[in-house]
Amino acid sequence: MAQGMGGFMSLTGTPDGEPTRGGVPIADIFTGVYAVVGVLAALVERQKTGRGTLVDAALVDSQVGVLANQALNYLVSGNVPAPGQ
Repeated sequence: MAQGMGGFMSLTGTPDGEPTRGGVPIADIFTGVYAVVGVLAALVERQKTGRGTLVDAALVDSQVGVLANQALNYLVSGNVPAPGQ
């Protein structure tokens, strides 16, 4: 679901076909990576201040972040990203 809501599925498949789910769970993997970075930053904060920190990670947010290059391409060129580009 996160692949579709985050825009990844609009980039997969064939240009004339339906959007398809990617074979690799990109949203899941990157959410884990971002969560680890957040936990490490929270540990540093705790070491410096003695206080805890909230770490929040969401699949769709991570998926959108990973596709930042596609958003930049659209903002620069005006071309909507599509499969096969």
